[in-house]
Amino acid sequence: EYHLKLKNLDVLPMKYKFDYNDLVLFYKMFNNPSPFSSIPGYLRKKHLPDPKLTRYTRSMSSSDELQLECSIKPRIDVFKNSFFYHTHLRWKEVPLNIRSENCLTAFKTKLKEYLWMKAD
Repeated sequence: EYHLKLKNLDVLPMKYKFDYNDLVLFYKMFNNPSPFSSIPGYLRKKHLPDPKLTRYTRSMSSSDELQLECSIKPRIDVFKNSFFYHTHLRWKEVPLNIRSENCLTAFKTKLKEYLWMKAD
């Protein structure tokens, strides 16, 4: 009943609202980097093998170009809970068709729909 009331008001549950806000900010930084707001150097686009040199025998869900990998192995909770590390893990969970959206408004709409699906 609580989720139904929230859905009728178009208000995400708190956990998903925090993820939504973090992912929208991350999307802005990822797609419009500036000297003052950019993704740190330890997060970089995942290296994809050259398809000409590699034979794929199965579909690889992680083979999209919008995947990020962290070059630092987190050893302490402070780093694990930091904005960029935490949010890059959430970014990986978002489907490619949402992450690859070119329009911020469309990204927000699709992201909210995706988070509602997770909340149900």
